[in-house]
Amino acid sequence: MLFVVGASQGSAVKADGASVVIYGTKVLTMRSSVGSTGPKARATILAANIQKTSKTGDVRVENEGKNFLIVVDGRLVLTVTKPEAKLNSSSPQTLANLWARNIRKALLTPPLRIDTDSLRVPLGASRVILASGAQFGQAQIQATDSKVLKVGRAPNGIAYKAIGFGQTEVVVSVGSIVKTISVSVMPMGANLPQNLVAIVSGNPASVDTVEGAIESAVRTQLGADPKSELKIKFPQATQVLPGESRRYTAQVRAVGSEVLPAEGPVFVTVKNVALGRKPESELWYCNEPENLKKPGLLFVAPLRPETPSRMLYHHINMMSRPLVVMVEAINDSDQPALLMVIPGDSKPDKNPVLAGVQAADQFMKGWTMSSGEVISIPPRSRLPIAMRRIASGQTMSGLCYLRLLDDGPDQVTIRTEARPPFPLDAKWLAATQSGTPWRHIGAQRMNNLDHDPILPSIHIYPNPYKEENGTYQVGGKYAFFRIGERPIARADKLDKLSGNFGVTYTIKALVENPTAFASEIEVVFEASAGYSGAVFYVNGQYVKTPLLQPKTEAQIAKFTVEPGAFKNLSIITVPLSGSSYPATLTIRPVDVGAQAKIVVPKR
Repeated sequence: MLFVVGASQGSAVKADGASVVIYGTKVLTMRSSVGSTGPKARATILAANIQKTSKTGDVRVENEGKNFLIVVDGRLVLTVTKPEAKLNSSSPQTLANLWARNIRKALLTPPLRIDTDSLRVPLGASRVILASGAQFGQAQIQATDSKVLKVGRAPNGIAYKAIGFGQTEVVVSVGSIVKTISVSVMPMGANLPQNLVAIVSGNPASVDTVEGAIESAVRTQLGADPKSELKIKFPQATQVLPGESRRYTAQVRAVGSEVLPAEGPVFVTVKNVALGRKPESELWYCNEPENLKKPGLLFVAPLRPETPSRMLYHHINMMSRPLVVMVEAINDSDQPALLMVIPGDSKPDKNPVLAGVQAADQFMKGWTMSSGEVISIPPRSRLPIAMRRIASGQTMSGLCYLRLLDDGPDQVTIRTEARPPFPLDAKWLAATQSGTPWRHIGAQRMNNLDHDPILPSIHIYPNPYKEENGTYQVGGKYAFFRIGERPIARADKLDKLSGNFGVTYTIKALVENPTAFASEIEVVFEASAGYSGAVFYVNGQYVKTPLLQPKTEAQIAKFTVEPGAFKNLSIITVPLSGSSYPATLTIRPVDVGAQAKIVVPKR
């Protein structure tokens, strides 16, 4: 069904008050009278003369004494006198030339002029397509789909309103002349600006956490069309103190072939809810099998409210083709769940030791500040905590803190699974290339497989903490601390965790100097059991060792103890996936360890 606006009738040349209008264009305005004939009457007479005379659009100016004549197609239509010119602030010749030029241009106007041949407009747009021409006033205007576009006539063209998504054509016809305009009514890439909220916790929430929360909010909360691609300029983040809220502005451009581009600010308020430190009650050890030879389920455990767990995962793809390993939090309830995550996830690497070090490097920096994101998991949904596509021979390694908050479901299920590769769109591909995939794809609706009952894994280890104490006196025996030597017990008491991978070690050491001389002391890490790397906090100073060959050392601290003085040391570390344990920390005089590698502390 066509929506039609009928043709209007009228002269091509007409008077509008004291002005003469040709095909909709004002060409001149009379200001003087001739005898009893005033400007308006003169404009009416002139319009009629031009209407009768004009055939070819030949317009000339001729001189006659002090006056100048305007001749159209060989017939005099107007004499420009000195009084008329004076009232127009001009001379007779200049004014005659100007009016003649305007008349000529208007008479030579094409019958129908529409420069636009296609449009992409948003729903609800109410605008005008510029149109003109000698016969536009007599043209018919119609939309081929009245459910998409409503059209009408405007003084300067074609008025339209977009009332439905889809494609249509605006058809403008007069006589044998037909012009068509293709119109697509499309969604906007996004409606901007928008206001979003991101929740974090930490003492304080670190810059990395705040940056991640902003990214997560923009990528997963923004009201954008699913077919749009987001181009985001993120703001520079800062630490956010406990109980504090800060507002950041991201600049977003939403584009795509099936949407209209949108650009504008997105305001993200980051709130630090200050949950406080709550130590992990269990270590979840997802490492059996370490060498993956087929897809399958790797780990399952229930995470209950305010019973945090630390999860270690470390797997090597021994297949000839890639695998996708996913760690997910599944909310199989009718309530939303709030999950605090402190991530630590490495890029897949052929070197298992390097992968383990990279994961712990990220985790430890957040864990010491209790700095993490608080993520909402809607009812009947699953959240990707880690998701990596690992090629043959590559290792995926991670260490993370998981805490389910109160006022939600009784539990969420944490599940790790190795899957064959599956088709990935741009967002999912970005998620597999990130250590924080939820920031790219957010929570997903559950599928039928997510409902299948599965027994929890056996590799659950309560109280994943070790504390070692010792004293070193200058001039006496060195102080040795073995890391990963006395394994913690599994929850079922049927086995122990060899190497204590993922367990927090806190080493409290007292260094005393009873001598009469100042002594330079060092703390060194030895890769006693094999190729290894390590990370430490030494009195709050972060240190990462290089990768060490078996039996080689790295210095992690050096200091001077004055005569009769002492120094307390607090050293925190975690045995890392891929490395070899037990390993050894030694406190001794510097001169003995001259061959140890020097490590520059890294913050």
